Amino acid sequence: MSFSTNKTENGVKYTWVPGFFRKQTPRKKSEKKKLRLNEAWKLLSLGFSNKEIAANMGLSDQAVQNYVSELKQKHGVNSRVALALKFHEVEI
Repeated sequence: MSFSTNKTENGVKYTWVPGFFRKQTPRKKSEKKKLRLNEAWKLLSLGFSNKEIAANMGLSDQAVQNYVSELKQKHGVNSRVALALKFHEVEI
């Protein structure tokens, strides 16, 4: 299931993520990666599977697996459930 929708308003591009349209702005690579990690983390915390996250974000399944592994390592947890709970503690 994919919720990805794009729109352009007054020349500004927006992407639908669950609950809101996110403005697309050019960013540095490291900042882009951080935003994508946080977006993947949010979707994971909402119960999305890796395949659903990949479809929503326009990524490969492998990229999402890498993001999830990186997030688990960064936050010192061993499972998706613990990672989802950590998201709700931090609420980025």
